[in-house]
Amino acid sequence: MRWSNGVFLVSLLVFLAALVGCNSAVGPAKEQSIPEQAALEATAIIQRAEATALVLQAQAKATALIQNADAPSAAPAEATPTVVPRAAQPTRVATPPGVASLVVVPRATLSAAATDNASLSQIELLDVSFAADGKYIYVPFKAPPSVARQWRQGNVSVMDEATGTIYNGVPVAPLIGPLIAHPIHAGQIGYVMLNNDNLGIKSGSVVTVVLGDFKREHVTVK
Repeated sequence: MRWSNGVFLVSLLVFLAALVGCNSAVGPAKEQSIPEQAALEATAIIQRAEATALVLQAQAKATALIQNADAPSAAPAEATPTVVPRAAQPTRVATPPGVASLVVVPRATLSAAATDNASLSQIELLDVSFAADGKYIYVPFKAPPSVARQWRQGNVSVMDEATGTIYNGVPVAPLIGPLIAHPIHAGQIGYVMLNNDNLGIKSGSVVTVVLGDFKREHVTVK
């Protein structure tokens, strides 16, 4: 079968070579204008190039068929089974009776926790002061944008450590919305404003600031 394919391709080579010769031998049968002659010449060049490309392709195929016919057939390689790893699950280690069982946490979980701790370590609380004549508690900060975007009404607050009163209402301004400025790029200062109900927080008050998972205690209000 391979030799018959080779004979066919060799015949194709001979036919294409003759086609190239015919294209170069045929000339115009009548007088033609310069634009027409230029168009015919361009067409002939394209045809010769296409025929030459077909000849080269046929030569390559014929050579490959002949080489494969002479080479001994190789035994098909056995397929190697693919082992798909299962999702990491906590491993419970057997322990003697009366001893609390030990759970080994997967490394991926540990890495995620380490990443969260690294993000929290990049948060910088600048101070706690006032705005709008003491009506708002002003909390400026620096934090990674991906972390600060998670801070919103409900997970930000200031607690008066003397009374235990929590101030967590974020004022909403017309056309602006909630007064929380999230930084867009690293190093940019953002802020959170909270309603200072009944002006309970005063200069000198000691408070605990909560911004999402970030918590800072014993902060003196300026």
